[in-house]
Amino acid sequence: MPRIRRKPLLLCLLLSGCFSTDSGVEAPLERIYFPVGVALSDAGDRLFVANSDFDLQFNSGTLQLYDAAALRALLPRYCDDDSACNTGETCDNRSLDGEAPTYWCVEPASGATPLDVCARAMPSLSARRGENLLNLSTQSPSALLNQPGRCGPIDAGQYDLRVDTVRIGAFVSDLIVVPRSDGTGTTDAGSQSSGDVRLLMPVRGDATLHWVDVNDGARGKGELDCGQDPSSRVCDANHRRGDDSATENSRGVELPSEPFAVAASSDGDRILVTHQASGQLSLFTGGASPSGPRLQYVLSDLPAGAVAIAAVPEPELTSAGNSGNDSFLVSYRNLSTISLVRFFDDAPPAGSAGENRPYVSRTAQITIRANARGTDSRGLAVDPSDRQGCEASCTAGDIPCLTECAAIPLDIYASNRNPDTLLIGETRGSLNEALTDDLPRFDQVQSLQAGPSKVVVGKIRNSDGELERRVFTSCYDAASVHIYDPAQQRVEMVIRTGRGPHAIVIDEQHALAYIAQFVDSYVSIVDLDQSHTHSYGKIIANLGRAIPPRASK
Repeated sequence: MPRIRRKPLLLCLLLSGCFSTDSGVEAPLERIYFPVGVALSDAGDRLFVANSDFDLQFNSGTLQLYDAAALRALLPRYCDDDSACNTGETCDNRSLDGEAPTYWCVEPASGATPLDVCARAMPSLSARRGENLLNLSTQSPSALLNQPGRCGPIDAGQYDLRVDTVRIGAFVSDLIVVPRSDGTGTTDAGSQSSGDVRLLMPVRGDATLHWVDVNDGARGKGELDCGQDPSSRVCDANHRRGDDSATENSRGVELPSEPFAVAASSDGDRILVTHQASGQLSLFTGGASPSGPRLQYVLSDLPAGAVAIAAVPEPELTSAGNSGNDSFLVSYRNLSTISLVRFFDDAPPAGSAGENRPYVSRTAQITIRANARGTDSRGLAVDPSDRQGCEASCTAGDIPCLTECAAIPLDIYASNRNPDTLLIGETRGSLNEALTDDLPRFDQVQSLQAGPSKVVVGKIRNSDGELERRVFTSCYDAASVHIYDPAQQRVEMVIRTGRGPHAIVIDEQHALAYIAQFVDSYVSIVDLDQSHTHSYGKIIANLGRAIPPRASK
């Protein structure tokens, strides 16, 4: 979790999670501010950023939507020589402005065009800014300390990149994208450019789960829909769930304090939220329904300090006949343990008048023995690609083929701080009549720099233009992100970032990574194309100017 030194009063407020959004200074809609979550639409045309208001300067957080396609159009274009550039352009492979070569296509210098490569590499930006090219110039050495990257930041407001913003509760802690139902019982996993998906965010300030629908922009409204007030842009009470036991469930439960991480089933219907200050786990259902998620159950027999959570995809063999039999893995700050939690719908017999009373249960757990101590696992990632690749090769209804695929283990990754490592393992591929054994076994350890937190699995583009799997781990204290190659079993690249890198999202279609820089409040864009020999694994642009937190000024 991000850490910044604070006065005792502020620490008390942050730990208690109690904060009112009824008064105080409104959070600026245009500013990235302590970002804790980044996500992309399925087509990669929309970038979502959740901002947390961590230092209590404002009375709320914000959720922003950016035009990722327009942002990509502003990025510099890589080249090895002039043949890769347009007519009239030159490849900066010879230090054209006295600085290190960028290997970007640049316009020729002229009396009206500054010598600075940054201004010449992004002419579309230069044209829209007229003669004011300050943001596009090469950064000074002092600026690079807090905001690595050759050029000054891209101003989202100046280039019309911010599409929509709504105000949410204070201290949002996570962000995921799930499909949503069309009202007929079916869900769209993201076939449209940006519409028909839903954003879920646990918010510590009011102990709720926020839900925001993303529309396609053609319905006469903004693209973000949370019942927001047209003037203040504040999400309405209906889009904050977990605080009304009378209408949400028959058990009389409300969301406990300190909601932290969120994960959902593949169809977006079942949602689990961890609580970092207690041994509790909250279950929501209806996450994809038009009426939104509803809190159903709170599991209270977990160890304290539950932080990371990841959904475990079902084998197609079992999901075809037993839909909704979901599993999740949970890790902790205080224990060297990973728990397996399963969902049960507890539906009444067919034809009876009873109601569903779904719940989750901790069915098994393991002790992490691959590390010296193994406590404090901040991130979890599950990679089902090997199994799913096998299932895709089976013909419809081919039970023997699906049975063979179900025995293929899932790859599991956990970021651990005691000591700083990436734990590498897999599930056991055994299968009984009802359930697979989804508990991981860790047998490899990869050393990392200080403060590993988020871990995600994504794909880079190799030098032959093919996609290859990688594991990305943000190291918050070391200001770096490690790229681990599971095939070669090594860290192939360490990305030097700004202070406090946290959330990461990978755009596989366009070979880019977006990294939320928590401490100085901006988003970095990293090149993930290995054919770009001189820029692979490097920051090529930043969205938003670095703004140091008040405590460090």
